[in-house]
Amino acid sequence: MKTFSYNSGTHPSQQNIVLLNAAKTPSTRIRWYQPRSNGSNTDVWALDDVYINSVFTALPVVENFEPIRKVWWKFYTGYKVEPFCSSSTNSLHFSHLYNTISHFASTVSLRLTRSTYVQFDIVVGCGQTLQSSTAYVTLQYSIDGGNTWNTLDNGCSPLSSSCGTYRQPSIYRSGLFSTWRRVIVLFNYTQLINSSLASVQLKWLGQPAGSRYDWAIDNIYIGPPCPVYCTGRGRCMWNSTIDSPYCSCDPGFSGSYCKTPIGLLPPTLKDDFNGDDTSNGVRWSGGSFDTGCGTVSSGKSLYFSGASLRQAETIELDTRNTRLIQFYIRVGSNTNDNLDRCEDADEASESVLLIYSTDGRITWNELQLFNYYSYRSPTFISIRLPPSARTPSTVFSWWQDKNSGASYDHWAIDDVYIGGEDVNPTNMAEAFDPINENNWVFYYGGTVRNYCGSVGRALVFSGSSSARSATTRQLLLKLPSTNMFRWNGTDISSSFASVSGGVMGRPCTSAGLLDAILFNGGNDQGTVSRHADTKDINTTAAGIISFNIIMGGSPHLCEPPDNPSEGVKIYFSTNKGSSWTLLQSLAYNAHKTYGIVEINLPNAAKSTATRFRWIQERYSKTGSDTWALGKISVDPSPNSQLQFDLVFDCNTGDASVDSYVQLQMSTESTTEGNTTWQDVNIFCRPFGGSPSSVPTCTSATEFNAPSRWFWHGNDQWTTVTVSLTSPSMPLTDYTRFRFIQGGSSYSPSYQPFAIDNVFVGPKCPNYCSGHGQCLVCGPYQRLR
Repeated sequence: MKTFSYNSGTHPSQQNIVLLNAAKTPSTRIRWYQPRSNGSNTDVWALDDVYINSVFTALPVVENFEPIRKVWWKFYTGYKVEPFCSSSTNSLHFSHLYNTISHFASTVSLRLTRSTYVQFDIVVGCGQTLQSSTAYVTLQYSIDGGNTWNTLDNGCSPLSSSCGTYRQPSIYRSGLFSTWRRVIVLFNYTQLINSSLASVQLKWLGQPAGSRYDWAIDNIYIGPPCPVYCTGRGRCMWNSTIDSPYCSCDPGFSGSYCKTPIGLLPPTLKDDFNGDDTSNGVRWSGGSFDTGCGTVSSGKSLYFSGASLRQAETIELDTRNTRLIQFYIRVGSNTNDNLDRCEDADEASESVLLIYSTDGRITWNELQLFNYYSYRSPTFISIRLPPSARTPSTVFSWWQDKNSGASYDHWAIDDVYIGGEDVNPTNMAEAFDPINENNWVFYYGGTVRNYCGSVGRALVFSGSSSARSATTRQLLLKLPSTNMFRWNGTDISSSFASVSGGVMGRPCTSAGLLDAILFNGGNDQGTVSRHADTKDINTTAAGIISFNIIMGGSPHLCEPPDNPSEGVKIYFSTNKGSSWTLLQSLAYNAHKTYGIVEINLPNAAKSTATRFRWIQERYSKTGSDTWALGKISVDPSPNSQLQFDLVFDCNTGDASVDSYVQLQMSTESTTEGNTTWQDVNIFCRPFGGSPSSVPTCTSATEFNAPSRWFWHGNDQWTTVTVSLTSPSMPLTDYTRFRFIQGGSSYSPSYQPFAIDNVFVGPKCPNYCSGHGQCLVCGPYQRLR
């Protein structure tokens, strides 16, 4: 049938010979024959792995190795059929202890179709810490009887080709496959799309025994697909009675297509990557917990510098009621950052993609692209999940399609948080006995334990952590949306009973909207008052009146008042203007820029028919001592407070290393950008107060101390109560609070501190006069 020349090659080669028709009989023998040699140990040749079989085997292939069905397999080396990696059933296990040239398993020739798909379970490394660049298994194919082999699916990213779908290559690396996982490969996406499928062999190929890692495959199915591929949450099996595939669902899923969860998957995920290179919610390849890209948020981050696949992937999550995904990302660095291990990406294919799958990782959809040149500084990302990503089982993945090697194109992510609800709670109560993890997005450098005589446990921040902070979950603290009165700077006649000396205009600016009443009229003697009176308003449930005002401005636009008698006063009347009561006086020199003023309404101003008056009783002449009024709102009383217990270092602090704890707040941004945090209380001084470097408050009597607490005076447990009652506070449906030590100037040498009995919610009457704890009953834990 064939002659092999004496000089045809000195290296092992595979030979495939099609049997002649004359050799196809009920009783045929095959002979390999060397007619002549020059004696013992000369003219040597060798033969191995002889296989004689039909050209192809019909589908389906169903193999669970209980026991192995040799009819499906051509060859396999370096294996044992045995349980492996916590599996209770047999698998085809390839061990680094089995000293063979290579570890592989190849099928017989199979007749495939365009609709054929391959499904199997695989594990690589079984929890070992391995380099994913060397510990991997490749699924290959051959259409020439095994003479040549190619990777079945090279994968696809629209960043580097025009395939239009996101697919991983059929290379299974230890980082992502360190535990048993199911893989599904669709043939209509593979390299075989333009090839003949009449006779195809498949091969799972590991690395030689010297690579020192184990791997195994199990539950192989090759054949017609099950309906919707069992949504990736079931095993495709074959019913030989009716010659049809069916789904055998994974534990926790049910239904014809295994689409319905029996129980609930986790709805949230958070990871700060500051542990010991393990994560309960994220798996990765080509990455490690490191500071190679500097501090991305705090401490270590998930840093990617591997020489091959760089990818992070979450567990499956129930995102039906999950609203957003948030994290920090950095792709490369700026030249002046001096980060040798955070080299810049320099082409589009080295960008990072955030993608998601809702069918068990069979197909992927793009959520956002982080291009290679726009994220060279740590950037906070907050993305509202689209409806298509909110399913009973969704997986998210960060994926860099290409890189130029271990020394190039580095990136990192940190503080991954997937959660948030469409309707966030209006209260939060935390006593740390035990800690309610749902109350906190992250807390760095903190442990829950007894401290400084606490009754029960507290959240204690100490040690040499790179940061000390705790961030709450999002809370619905938006001020009541019912307005008793609102004027947005449009029609005067619809909202005001009378206006004198003022017309609609710009608030002392050369540009912008005509959305204020500009008061510069009257008479040249200044004896006719300039005023605006609202119509009657029902203020029985009101708590605050707020408005925008400016006195003067640029001299060539609005000459400012220059005499104490030229200030503006606010009055109210509950008898249709028959008599007026002073509410507040605004100093003539207090509002040189256009800004908001808020006034708490006294009970006397609350009636079914209250009107308000802004009046300038004296001015020099027409066109002078100008002021403008705009955007008036009368609102219900805000009714929230934040309360917590605080202690510094329990009477043992070093006064020479004073530090402070800062209470900050933020509202959600659903666009990328750095997180914006501000002090809950902004430091301000009364009008006319000092120092001049401190901003002025919104009333003549108000004074705001900053929301910062120092070691001095707080070295024993102290209850702190903070009012959340200002309309200027950015309270929304998605408000978060953060306790942070020292802000950006944090030092590990700062004194330890602890917080306890944190409460955010409706304020208690008179804030318990500052001498009690506000308690919440019902569905929330009652605080001590």
